[in-house]
Amino acid sequence: MKKVICLLSVIAIFVIGGFSVNADVKTQEENGISSEILNNNKVKDSDTLLKIPGDVYIHGKATIIENNEVIASLDSDNNPDAKSIRELKSGSNLKTVNINLKSADRATPPVQVIKLGVQSYAEGVWDVNAGLPLHYTQYAYETTNPSVDLLYWESFRDSMYIGGSEVWNSPTSGTVVYGGQGTYIRPLYNSSAAWTYSPFVAGASWYVGNI
Repeated sequence: MKKVICLLSVIAIFVIGGFSVNADVKTQEENGISSEILNNNKVKDSDTLLKIPGDVYIHGKATIIENNEVIASLDSDNNPDAKSIRELKSGSNLKTVNINLKSADRATPPVQVIKLGVQSYAEGVWDVNAGLPLHYTQYAYETTNPSVDLLYWESFRDSMYIGGSEVWNSPTSGTVVYGGQGTYIRPLYNSSAAWTYSPFVAGASWYVGNI
């Protein structure tokens, strides 16, 4: 697969080794949830998920922070709105948690942070209809104990960049993660995010976990 990347009027073509997937391939959905969310190799059928604004799915404990203020504290294992992946595969619906947040794929770095507890993770699908040349994840992510724990990022179906806030405004300075690959990251200032360029494969998704 070849991805065309546009940045500052410079066109660079990255040849992503090992891919032969066309950009118009449709991703399957179950009850509106991409199969990439429910069937990737980092999740278990017994995992519980919460859906938060921006179509981001959370497993485990997560604290959402904006401007140093806690917006919400979530625990998918103790929340009546949560569903297990097994239930979702069997046809259950998952509604968005009622949080006072507006979030979507961004053309600029995220301003809201999600702190993930141990064995907790978040995942989402890049929005091919967002109409953005550059897509950042809706939220930045940290572990609850960044001096000890590292975040693990993985990309599915297409490549992306990851990095700490120190490189967000210099996107090509991030670490490239190819589809089907992942890596741990220790950012300089604790928070990390992912970003990618259009066009990308339909169903391209990301995963980040404190695992």
